[in-house]
Amino acid sequence: MRTEQVLGLTAYVLRIQDELTGETLSDVYMAVELGSFPLKVIHYEQGTVNVVDEPLSIEFAEVDPSLVRGPNYPVVNR
Repeated sequence: MRTEQVLGLTAYVLRIQDELTGETLSDVYMAVELGSFPLKVIHYEQGTVNVVDEPLSIEFAEVDPSLVRGPNYPVVNR
């Protein structure tokens, strides 16, 4: 539909509508920097805003390896 600035990123707004009624269900804001993860989502109910999901801030940084390391399972060779 359009582009908007959200937290300093250019977001592409995709509108999702009901195929039968044409009623707007949600607006999804996508930023290239975030891949397929939506930056912001606005949910509508009966034409009015019902819920807005959006971050308060975004920080691009390396993740601490301890946060993404799985459990230390024993290795079994068969």
